[in-house]
Amino acid sequence: MLHLGLLTCLHILSFFTSCLCVIDDLWKELPWETIKLALKDRHHGSKIIITTRSKAVAEHVGGDIYELKPLSTLDSRELFYKRTFESVDDCPADLSQVTEKLLRKCGGVPLAIITTASLLASKPRYSVEWEKVYNSIGSGFENNPDVDKMNMILSLSYNDLPFHLKTCLLSLSKYPEDHVIRKDVLIWSWIAEGFITPAGTTLQETGEGYFIELINRSLIQPVKQKTFDPLGEREVYACQLHDMVLDLITKLSVEEGFVTTSFSDGEQAGASLLHQSQRDVIRRLSLHKSSNTNASINENKELSKVRSLDVFGHAGLMPALSRFRVVRVLQLDDCSHLDKNHLKDLSHLYLLKFLRLHGLSDNELLESISKLESFETLDIRGCTKVIKLPLSFGKLYKLVRLLAERLELPDGVVLENMKSLLELVGILPTLHSMTEIGKLRDLKILELVIEEDSDGSTDNSNKLINTYLQMDPSLLQVLVLRTQWSWISFAGFRCTVSFWSPDIHVLWFLLSSIPEVD
Repeated sequence: MLHLGLLTCLHILSFFTSCLCVIDDLWKELPWETIKLALKDRHHGSKIIITTRSKAVAEHVGGDIYELKPLSTLDSRELFYKRTFESVDDCPADLSQVTEKLLRKCGGVPLAIITTASLLASKPRYSVEWEKVYNSIGSGFENNPDVDKMNMILSLSYNDLPFHLKTCLLSLSKYPEDHVIRKDVLIWSWIAEGFITPAGTTLQETGEGYFIELINRSLIQPVKQKTFDPLGEREVYACQLHDMVLDLITKLSVEEGFVTTSFSDGEQAGASLLHQSQRDVIRRLSLHKSSNTNASINENKELSKVRSLDVFGHAGLMPALSRFRVVRVLQLDDCSHLDKNHLKDLSHLYLLKFLRLHGLSDNELLESISKLESFETLDIRGCTKVIKLPLSFGKLYKLVRLLAERLELPDGVVLENMKSLLELVGILPTLHSMTEIGKLRDLKILELVIEEDSDGSTDNSNKLINTYLQMDPSLLQVLVLRTQWSWISFAGFRCTVSFWSPDIHVLWFLLSSIPEVD
């Protein structure tokens, strides 16, 4: 669906100025008919570049058509070697022959070369192992069209994954095209659904290993942080899926009945591949741009076995939560217009472990969460208003992580029994909140939002933070102060200012957790 505001902006811009307009990855002919209306009165000298995988779309648009040529043998070899070996001169002699055969099968397609190289990087460097990969790709492959070529190689890469990584990769099929998927959100949803197997480290650390492995195999694309995020990676904080990888895992997910995706027009992803029995059993439901159409369609679906519900776009038209009896993951991407009626049955989701309410604006929506006995992660980032926690919040004994933009802990909330709580993000410091947080002896990460006092100073916040630090939070590893000032004083406590970012107004401290002795 084309955004009307974007088309209007494009029309005004191209009318008054000479511009270069790039329309990337146009799939169908119909959207072009709408786009060209916005460009019909464009200023003389403006240029339009359209990229598409469909020659029919290119011919329909008209103009000069340029078909990208495959990489040359030399460039293909260089790309392959850089991904597989330390340098272009590092290829062992016994692998050179099979490497050349593999490159011929890749046909100069960059993604095919990178994917094949990533697959081989996880294999022993023996020619017999590489020959197995070559033989697995299939005969007569060199003559296949590029799309078939890529599907074959991507399928081979998927089949080479261990079972736990296959499951994690298939779970990404629920996300819309080009969606930026936060690493922390992804890993905690994997944990909530039981996709991560304990391996001698914490589940979080094991999940990060899964994430890195999928990047190394070129099955997901890393997204780097534009500004420093002290609570995430210094560089990679999220991922995206290449369109062809998303196509593949969507197809596989449909075939296995892993994720059911419903679009705003009522269409279901891969519906033609489903048998009737598969259409009636939904394990994971993803709604894209929820509308009356898919809301009415889902009225006829059996949703009692859904383990994960993800709504991308306005969440107001999602099915009633009372129909989701065993859901473990609930992710609502736009809660800006929700009221308490939409989440009135939240307290009955007894198996819910992960709840993400992006853009939450109504405090009353959180009133019933204290009854969620299995609850581990609450993510209510994306709202600039102050969110006030309910008095019953302290009953969430299994909660591990709470993330918000600006969160108020009202007087009367007791945190002492929340032994599992490891991360608190977005807390407004008050005497009560700092006293209660000081009782969380296992807390590892704390982010506080520092705001001016009525007199324009931050003296009160400074005192409150010093009070907390003097309670000796022995396991606290990271303290983040989200503020617009580059200074703050901590009396009697050793700490190091590790990072100051004027762009995002964050002071990041690594604590030595050793109070100075007078």
